[in-house]
Amino acid sequence: RLPLQKWIIAIYLMATNLKAVSSMKLSRDLKITQKTAWRLLQKIRQGFTDENLEKLKGIIDVDKTYIGGKAENMSMKKRV
Repeated sequence: RLPLQKWIIAIYLMATNLKAVSSMKLSRDLKITQKTAWRLLQKIRQGFTDENLEKLKGIIDVDKTYIGGKAENMSMKKRV
């Protein structure tokens, strides 16, 4: 029952912090209870587990950004 905006802010805070985000800090930032913040963090971490990485294989277009390419088009330093 948490608004989508709070989920997105929580994901942003997790992605931009150098260290882990505590549930206490998240509860203060989002003005939710500590228990709700802890559960929110657990759900987000569960979404980033290795078993879900298979969805991001192949060519992925994100906001007009292309990552990857043929090895022949790379400089010699970047070729593996």
